[in-house]
Amino acid sequence: MAGKGKDRRSRRLLRPSMIVVYILGAYLIVNYVLRVGGHVYPETMKLVNFGVFVYLIYHFLRKPLLDMIDAKIADVDELLKTTESQLAEARSEHEEAQRLLSGLEADIAKIGARSRELGQVEREALIMDGRERAASIISQASVALKGREREIRREIVREVAQRCVDVAGAKISQRLTPDLHLALVRSRISAIGRRS
Repeated sequence: MAGKGKDRRSRRLLRPSMIVVYILGAYLIVNYVLRVGGHVYPETMKLVNFGVFVYLIYHFLRKPLLDMIDAKIADVDELLKTTESQLAEARSEHEEAQRLLSGLEADIAKIGARSRELGQVEREALIMDGRERAASIISQASVALKGREREIRREIVREVAQRCVDVAGAKISQRLTPDLHLALVRSRISAIGRRS
């Protein structure tokens, strides 16, 4: 294939070089005829000279330009190949990352389920511990309340007895009858009992 490309290029280069030879020959013939005949048209000569000049520049600059364009095309082809290989690598890395990500998502789901299970177990353990502590505090409070209730009853009995003694002393001093004194003590005891 490389040989065919070079053959085509050499054929293409042969054709323009032959055209240059023909144009130069035509230019010389036209120039000779116009000068010999004595009829020189300056506009025609300028146009012919400009055409020959442009074609000569094109002919001599064509090969370096084609070589430069071929080099640029080769560079672009190489860059395309490099880009395609990098794109293929990036796709494979992306697929690998997607696979790892799906594996990580599955692991995260497992960890979440496990942590929920452990959280449920810990929650139940904390609830049981809280219930046990509450029962212990309630029993301690009931024992303390019973002890305090006994103390309050004793104090009430002492106070009732003291008041009874005070009332009795006051009434005795006023010379109350024992029945009246007993009724007063009972009413006082019932009043104190209602307050507590």
